[in-house]
Amino acid sequence: LEEAKRNEKGILLIQETWRNQARERLNIGNWKLYGTGCTTRPRGNGTAILIHNTIKVESCHHIDPRITAIRIPYGKQHLFIVSAYAPVHQGNKNAFKTERFYAKLTTTTMEARNKGDVVIIGGDMNAHIKQASAPELVGKWASNKEGGHGDDLIAFMTEQRMAAINTFKQTQWRDRYTWSRGASRSMIDFFLCPEYMLRWQH
Repeated sequence: LEEAKRNEKGILLIQETWRNQARERLNIGNWKLYGTGCTTRPRGNGTAILIHNTIKVESCHHIDPRITAIRIPYGKQHLFIVSAYAPVHQGNKNAFKTERFYAKLTTTTMEARNKGDVVIIGGDMNAHIKQASAPELVGKWASNKEGGHGDDLIAFMTEQRMAAINTFKQTQWRDRYTWSRGASRSMIDFFLCPEYMLRWQH
């Protein structure tokens, strides 16, 4: 909410809401929140999208506690905007959860594209990726290491031809960190867009 107050208009993608409502729609001042929580295990789950009331939302999709999406008009097309929260890497412990997450994300992406929508995905992917893994899809301002579920994320990006657009923007490392704990810092949050959109900023 503090972030929303600093922005007059826009769309905010939120992860790890810890909400227990499976389908939630709240009016918060000039904003509306569309959330998907977990009724049985809200802790460490939940995604949401907070959008200003001046932006028309044609539909909201409560796909999974880790995947919430909205569809908004975009010229003659539509934007299908997804808030995603990938499982945390814990060896083989979360392998099934990760496989299920990317299966749902792939299905969601393909269904939206089949309607002619432009898919934008943003969120906490709990993965480290570097440019060498997919030079055409990952910029040189990404992490300098791989880890977490990086292979799963790269596989999804490659299959769907989606680029991590925030890794193509030059910034100081302190501005690139999206996660920190003590002295540890890393980039695990990404905005994924169709590969062709890279030409719009370069």
